[in-house]
Amino acid sequence: MKVLKGKKEVPIVLLHGWLTRSFFLVLLKKRLEHLGYSVHMPDFGGHTGKIDRSSRELHLYIERNGLKKIIFIGYSLGGLIGLHYYFNHKKNIVKFISLGTPFNGTYCAKLTSFFSESAKQMAPGSSFLIKLSKKKIHSHSFYTIGSNHDYIVPYWSSQLKGAHHINIKYEGHLSLVFSRKVFNKIKEIIYFYR
Repeated sequence: MKVLKGKKEVPIVLLHGWLTRSFFLVLLKKRLEHLGYSVHMPDFGGHTGKIDRSSRELHLYIERNGLKKIIFIGYSLGGLIGLHYYFNHKKNIVKFISLGTPFNGTYCAKLTSFFSESAKQMAPGSSFLIKLSKKKIHSHSFYTIGSNHDYIVPYWSSQLKGAHHINIKYEGHLSLVFSRKVFNKIKEIIYFYR
């Protein structure tokens, strides 16, 4: 394994999930800052619009803040937004980490699709997810973290073809961002290239 050089110079962008705001990730932000990282948390409201629009907002945020060669960490829908961003700006992400992201959809989205475009896009079998699944990633820099105890985004749905998959037992969907076990895995991932 090769240690990531200049780790404190690599900015981290944390992106919140559906119907949450950036304050939901404050504990994770503080933990990462304690390691010496510059951590950025854009806040795009509840992400009820289309995912590609949120991806454009993410791009504008990254450009406006002059961020280059970032480590991206996306929680739930934030991971889908980050993946969409990645396919348009591959060279700007050196490491991609998702937490409970529904790459293969979530049935919970069907319950809320009447008021949310992004929920429609997160439904299993949606044209958006099918289109994303056909694209290739650089597997050495992609990590998905899920849990077999996440009943909102089941473990099978949090897996992205070609990525390194990490299963954290006994964590629910919400606790993924607060868990010390999850944070230790994130720390391990960002410290090393594989």
